[in-house]
Amino acid sequence: MARSRIARVHIGVVLLGASFGYGAGVVGPAAAPVAHEFGVSLGEAGLMTSVFFVGIAAFALVGAGVEERLGIPWSARLAAVLMGLGGIIGAVAPAFSVLLVGRAFSGLGTGVALIAAPVIARALKSVVLLGVYGSGITLGLAAALLIGGELDEAGVDWRVNFAISAVLGFASLPFLFGDMPAVEHMRRVGLAGVKKVLSHWPFWRDDLLFVFVNAIPIVVGAWLLHYLSIHHGLGSGVAGAFGFVLFGMQAIARPLGGKLASSGRVRLLLATLGPALGALGLLVLAIDRTEAIAALVIVVMGLGFGFPYAIAYQRIEDVIECNPELGLAVGLQGVNFTAIVIVPLVGAALEHGYGRLSFILLAVYCVATGLASLTYRKA
Repeated sequence: MARSRIARVHIGVVLLGASFGYGAGVVGPAAAPVAHEFGVSLGEAGLMTSVFFVGIAAFALVGAGVEERLGIPWSARLAAVLMGLGGIIGAVAPAFSVLLVGRAFSGLGTGVALIAAPVIARALKSVVLLGVYGSGITLGLAAALLIGGELDEAGVDWRVNFAISAVLGFASLPFLFGDMPAVEHMRRVGLAGVKKVLSHWPFWRDDLLFVFVNAIPIVVGAWLLHYLSIHHGLGSGVAGAFGFVLFGMQAIARPLGGKLASSGRVRLLLATLGPALGALGLLVLAIDRTEAIAALVIVVMGLGFGFPYAIAYQRIEDVIECNPELGLAVGLQGVNFTAIVIVPLVGAALEHGYGRLSFILLAVYCVATGLASLTYRKA
């Protein structure tokens, strides 16, 4: 019975991660159709991702209080309901403003899941579960791009993919009822602690890598299908398959990078090699239009984004000794800010003919991340 209960909770946590990923990735295939249907620009369509991350950031500000009132089990259930509700609203939205409301609900649900799922994994003393949860996020993103691209290629309305995200959101609910592991209340992060982190140079260096592994793939994934369509002439189905490969390779590289990072030298290598591979892939996509080359660099980019994942979390949690939650909480705000601001900017750049330039600038960020990582000296 105990094993059955643990297995049930594991499934619920992984489904929360997959729902997060699918909800974030569903925007990529829908950006152009949504812009066309509601008469908005691509930059405005990028707000679908921005609002999603605004919801995540908003919950982060009140997350500790909500957790104290509801407890982690009910917080996890609330996450599933909010993500499912957000998908439904997106699927039936009669106006772009209503669609953004749905995205806000999805973001709030994701914000809840970002707190509840890792806490449950820690309560179960399962590092493996936390890793699988992270892979669930990545595979959810990959699936959203693949399925959305194939649906668009077949002429199916973009709303169907939002409906799928709603089903996936609600799917975790049955596995989150019944007995749940006992968890400790989260520790509050005071303003003094935040100031301490922000005044600490290593935080900014390590946050570059943290944003690289978490936010830059979101930015690229949001516009990859549209970029490959207009700059490489690929159909939606093929572009969606490329998006699946991008995030599928990350799902492979994330746990592999964690296993390889057995020494300080290897960690330093992965933390510099990953951004270098990301920069290389973005630059090649900006310069070359060959489909075969694009397929190759998509694999390279996926590996680059994935290899330093565990190292980025380790570094950001070690910024403030004996207080890993503090560095992580502040670091996540950097991820939120990047997704909120950069996604619509890249959309506007694509709309005005500067798509290649936007990818080159993202590559410059990757290069800066790799160079900053070289200053890391802790073994």
